[in-house]
Amino acid sequence: MSTYSNEEIAFFKTLLDNEIRPDGRFFNQVKKFSIKSDVLPSCLSSIEIKNKDTNIFLSLKAELSKEYEGITINCDSLSYKSFNSQNTQIKGSTINNLSKAKELTLLNINEIQEVLYLIDKLVLSKIEKSSLELKGNECSMFWNISINIFSLEKLYLHNLQTVIIGVKEILINSNFPIINVFRNKISNEIEFTVMENEYNKINFNVNDTFVIGCYVDNYLIDPSLEELTVIDTIILLSIDVNNKIEHIETLGSIVDLKEFDNLVEFVVNVKNNYLN
Repeated sequence: MSTYSNEEIAFFKTLLDNEIRPDGRFFNQVKKFSIKSDVLPSCLSSIEIKNKDTNIFLSLKAELSKEYEGITINCDSLSYKSFNSQNTQIKGSTINNLSKAKELTLLNINEIQEVLYLIDKLVLSKIEKSSLELKGNECSMFWNISINIFSLEKLYLHNLQTVIIGVKEILINSNFPIINVFRNKISNEIEFTVMENEYNKINFNVNDTFVIGCYVDNYLIDPSLEELTVIDTIILLSIDVNNKIEHIETLGSIVDLKEFDNLVEFVVNVKNNYLN
């Protein structure tokens, strides 16, 4: 993934040794981004999220089904079925059920399917099945959601934080048509009616998720491509609205989390100052 020379990599390391990030950000500062809503037609929600590296477009569509299929995320002809459904295959890829087929390390997260896997594991798989259920009288149907991503640059680990922000934004701002589900007394089939021009939002309870690089004794939020050439550990961490840790794991070298409170304080500072 890296196209930097050994001299450039040594320079990046020198900068970080002097507590200077290659792009000038503070250690607790995500890449600057802007979000524009309703950029694509025929979607329940769509956004463009832009940072200095790329423009990323996300759209959300949904279909009603009698069977629960969860959330699918698509990018570059790859379709990833979320862990919160029964099928966890990546269509169009040689990797099936990625979580069992290979161990992810910092070095091999350089393909789109690994990035989709992490988005699902950190965000989509945490969404409760009940939030997508439409209950009627002794029957129910489900919203089966498809999130589509188009990026002007290939999705790599240095874009993961931006994409995660975009996925949360598109979920919490989606307007779903109000549906009445019922069982037909004559045919005994489950049917539904759509309330015309009436919409509501689904409470997805999406946590804030952070991509943190570790370099010596420093944490770096939202590591850049330059920083990924010299750091050897990534921490993936999610916190809820009460700043309680919901998920944490590491990629790369073993990291000492004895100063766990410092890590929590670091991400809460990021959340309060750069994500709100």
